[in-house]
Amino acid sequence: MNYEEIYDCIVTGQVSSDRIAKYLKDKSFYKYWRKRKEEEEEIYGQKEQRELDESMKEAFRQRDERKKKKQRNYKTSTIKYLPKHYAI
Repeated sequence: MNYEEIYDCIVTGQVSSDRIAKYLKDKSFYKYWRKRKEEEEEIYGQKEQRELDESMKEAFRQRDERKKKKQRNYKTSTIKYLPKHYAI
């Protein structure tokens, strides 16, 4: 088995804890393990950041839509209550 296969088996829960400890005692596997974990955490962090960015964009879009709707409602209600000689 190569390190990638061992790593995949570990992260999918197919390896017992005593066996994991044995693998992690191997310095070169431990180095590979740390590198893979760091890469995955970086990827996860980037995915999380993209989701957060998309969520913020949607929130801003909704806020802008509410502002536009409020402005349209204000203009409409103001025109209704103006005296006839002020009407456009």
